[in-house]
Amino acid sequence: MMLIIQIKSRRIISDIQRTKAIKTTKFVEINSIMTTTSIREKLVSYLQVADEKKVKAIYTMVEDEINTNANDWDESFVKEMERRSKGFISGKSTTYSWEETKQAAIKKVKSKKK
Repeated sequence: MMLIIQIKSRRIISDIQRTKAIKTTKFVEINSIMTTTSIREKLVSYLQVADEKKVKAIYTMVEDEINTNANDWDESFVKEMERRSKGFISGKSTTYSWEETKQAAIKKVKSKKK
């Protein structure tokens, strides 16, 4: 996932803030593309020095997601994944390459159009 950060210069942004006439299409251009990893690194660095009020505000935005389990896998789902993994490892399961899967999907779509 990539996030496009749109800031042309601090001067233009501060001019926009002073006039309170924010028209991003006129004043902002794509300056850099950041990867998720670099965004995480910047956030970690920022959170180390951010004041308490800002840290609490950021936490409030993501609190529900943090408190939700990373996955909601029930016991039957885990057992099914284990069964499939064992079949794959032992070679008993039928597997398909990406090309085979793609061709089968294309064939299926074409047959539905007829």
